[in-house]
Formats: sequence, structure tokens, C-alpha cells
Amino acid sequence: SPGQKMVVRDMVRTPDGKLLLSGGATPDQNGFLYRLLPDGSPDPAFGDGDGLVLTPTSQWSKLSFQDDRIIAFGRVGPNAA
Repeated sequence: SPGQKMVVRDMVRTPDGKLLLSGGATPDQNGFLYRLLPDGSPDPAFGDGDGLVLTPTSQWSKLSFQDDRIIAFGRVGPNAA
């Protein structure tokens, strides 16, 4: 949304060379996962084709990638910021 401040809290490189970022946005308190291709462009196979997955009332602070699965650690709830 316009006026949101996006904060990247963690990023990992996946085995196929893509970059996965996690964090949150204020003031709406939406968490996000954002995946980029090795050339830095958004991954069209992730999210709604724009490389972005938004998660309401959450903040993702740590990422792990195991067995082709994304593991995101953080806080969920109305006071997630």
C-alpha cells in the first residue's frame, strides 16, 4: 500500500540461485516474502506472478530453506510489529 515502510529482516539464497527476502511493512503490519531470480528480477513463479507473498498482521524475521521448503520464523497477530 502507498505510504508503507518495507523492512527486510532476512534473506537467503536458494540452491537454484534465487534470492528469498522476508520482513514486514508498517503501519499496516503486513509481513512479506519476496523471491527474486538470479538476475534480480521478481520471480513470476512465486506469489501472484510478481514474486511477492503478503501475510496480514505478521512480521517475518528469520528464513530457512530446507528440502525445497521455505521456513519463515516471526510474529503473527495484531501486535506483530
